[in-house]
Amino acid sequence: MLRNPLIQVDRLWRLICKQLAYLVPEKIPETLVSLYDGYSRHALDKYYLEVAKEIVAFCLNGRILDIGCGPGYLAIQVARLSENTCIDGVDLSLKMVMLARNRAIEHGVEKRVKFRVGNANALDCPEADYDMVVSTGVFQSLRDPVRFLDECFRVLKPAREAWIYYPAEITSGAQSLCQGLARDWPKVVVYLGMMLLAKMFQQGNISEKDLLDIVKRSCFTEYSISVHGDTRLKLKKRDMEAQHG
Repeated sequence: MLRNPLIQVDRLWRLICKQLAYLVPEKIPETLVSLYDGYSRHALDKYYLEVAKEIVAFCLNGRILDIGCGPGYLAIQVARLSENTCIDGVDLSLKMVMLARNRAIEHGVEKRVKFRVGNANALDCPEADYDMVVSTGVFQSLRDPVRFLDECFRVLKPAREAWIYYPAEITSGAQSLCQGLARDWPKVVVYLGMMLLAKMFQQGNISEKDLLDIVKRSCFTEYSISVHGDTRLKLKKRDMEAQHG
């Protein structure tokens, strides 16, 4: 019995993308940074604004760490919404960091928003240094998510929270680009390019069961999981955990 050739092609594509992801783990290649920046600007602007408003409503002042900050859109949105907030953004890509720094200067928030190259699994930060930790679009590409959560725990102040946005369906935001494809062909390039990136860096959707297992193996004991088009993991560092973590 002949198998559906489309299914075979899809399986081959997934295999190729999985191998490509392992060639450049946890990091968007420098040559594709400009493409990602264009995608973020066109397709994710509303998404970042929504997340920024939620963050500011929870943490109106203090210091926030944005892990995997990319070109800086979220951190800058937060700074523009709250004048009493300082944000540090870290990313593996030097080119991303340079884009983010230039964008912060353009928006006049460079004194309160700082970007630097950093590894999510080995943060160059003191213990209990931040009032909040946030991360969007990073969790699904991590090789060691438990270590990542433990680093979030380490740099958080007692009784503070880390919010991890796992956007398994975040690429659906690019669908808004399709509305103007006929008259705006550059967006076609951005759209197709980001579909490739999404395939390359999405190791596969994490089930709720797997996510719970990851969290339970971390230092956090208080957490919640919600789904609103993406998966949002909120973890709290309790005072007792700070003493015995």
